[in-house]
Amino acid sequence: MLKLFQSKFKLAAGVSVSNLDGISEGFSVQPTNQGYSVITINVSADKLQNIYLGLCALVAAPAYAIVEIPTNQADEIKLREKPTDPLHKDVYYLDGISFDIYKQIFWAYSQLFIDDGGVTFGFGSHTGRDEVFVGRYKLVHIYADSPEKYLQYLKLQKYPRREPLRTVFDNFSPQSPGSTKAITVNGKTVYDLIEILKQKGFYFAERRES
Repeated sequence: MLKLFQSKFKLAAGVSVSNLDGISEGFSVQPTNQGYSVITINVSADKLQNIYLGLCALVAAPAYAIVEIPTNQADEIKLREKPTDPLHKDVYYLDGISFDIYKQIFWAYSQLFIDDGGVTFGFGSHTGRDEVFVGRYKLVHIYADSPEKYLQYLKLQKYPRREPLRTVFDNFSPQSPGSTKAITVNGKTVYDLIEILKQKGFYFAERRES
């Protein structure tokens, strides 16, 4: 029965993982020395939109949205002197918004957010530490001064707590790699998406090593 449950874990269209042994939905909670907690969640791709938005609804307003995309190839060629140099990502924010506004934006472009392998994104409060973030390989992280509201939500959604939680990163090795790729939805990529989001008020914040 355990194998049957694990086999149902689905990856986003732009994510490839050669070994899903031991990967199932669930979460773990780790306190930090800075006084906040980090909740890590495995969410199957077919549930990611609903679970993500359900978590975002708990973020205290006013809030911000964050979107990160891989730096375009032309700029990467200029930034990297050798193949071992790190790749980069471009970070965009939209400040001072409500969840309802964010939800409308997310819904409009949800397939790109959920299925593109390169985009990472989140929604966080301007007050305290209170952020939901979908990172690489669509692993969900929550950073919270007060994690109880999120733990209650996960409990209501029947997500089991697993300590430790096994994620796809635990299964990666030279013999068992993972990879991500860009996707196109209705002729648009995440680079088109960013141009649309900039018209809605998103602004470029920084370029980071990824």
